[in-house]
Amino acid sequence: THTTATAIDGTTDVYQVHADGTGAPGFQVTPLWPYSIVQGIRVYTPYNGHSRDPMKFIVEGRNGDTEGWTIIAEGDLGLTTERNPSGMAIESTPTEPDMAKIHDEVLFQNTVMYSQYRVTFPEARSGSVAYGTIVQFGEVELPGLTVPPGYVLPTVTPVSTVLTPGSTVVRVRGYNTHTTATAIDGTTDVYQVHADGTGAPGFQVTPLWPYSIVQGIRVYTPYNGHSRDPMKFIVEGRNGDTEGWTIIAEGDLGLTTERNPSGMAIESTPTEPDMAKIHDEVLFQNTVMYSQYRVTFPEARSGSVAYGTIVQFGEVELPGLTVPPGYVLPTVTPVSTVLTPGSTVVRVRGYNTHTTATA
Repeated sequence: THTTATAIDGTTDVYQVHADGTGAPGFQVTPLWPYSIVQGIRVYTPYNGHSRDPMKFIVEGRNGDTEGWTIIAEGDLGLTTERNPSGMAIESTPTEPDMAKIHDEVLFQNTVMYSQYRVTFPEARSGSVAYGTIVQFGEVELPGLTVPPGYVLPTVTPVSTVLTPGSTVVRVRGYNTHTTATAIDGTTDVYQVHADGTGAPGFQVTPLWPYSIVQGIRVYTPYNGHSRDPMKFIVEGRNGDTEGWTIIAEGDLGLTTERNPSGMAIESTPTEPDMAKIHDEVLFQNTVMYSQYRVTFPEARSGSVAYGTIVQFGEVELPGLTVPPGYVLPTVTPVSTVLTPGSTVVRVRGYNTHTTATA
């Protein structure tokens, strides 16, 4: 029989739960280290049963058995029908899932510490769960941070972008007659830069509020020029003009060729981009505060940038947190999952003869 431990045993061994009809099935965990902040979910496929793959998730947290559950994040999963062999070790890192295994990862913003987590799946590939519906997976990871006992996060403010309109903007490695302010003016008005051949072009910003932690990037398309869309990004930070730049995150953008009308106001929130506008969002883990940011684009849809290549967009947002002056993050440890093997695992709203440990 399968153990519930296979839900979080660090391998692709199957974890399976038959819904009992009382709600979304899944599992509940009390991690061995009880002080953590979850900032994402990764789900790996098992060796069989793609119709049983979870396609929607809910991650909740609480501190102690007597406290009610609080939703941390919920959303869709994009698992394919490809399978992982059984018993394969998951070799992930705090910043990257195991790219050699079939999986899906969803990152989200969260600054609240919890000691217990509940992960449930209201929908499988076969449809909404009902009594007897089977949901299964190979492994679930909850990437995030482990923090010291007594951790108290200072007053922070989640924001849709730390790049507030009116901040000082300078073009980087490029030129144009367009005003640089349109890069972060809160509208889809086009920002354009002609690469000068010295490297990836983009822009540099000194935000009006100089204490912030960036945890993602959102790029909105302009009204024209889809061949000029940025397809790769680099976000860097520093504290002061004399300090070198540190890469916070880099990766791919998935902008489509659909366009936004010019001059449209961006109506986003700290947790969600403006879904009525054409955009792409990439979230990432970061706990370091910076006072200046540089955003550059080493590749456009037309190819790698060279002298004269034009890169353009409608708007860039850097969602994250503004923090008080003197903010010092206590010693935290980024981890690939807060659900360490050996943690206590219990099935939720379901049953099986398999052991819960395989989650």
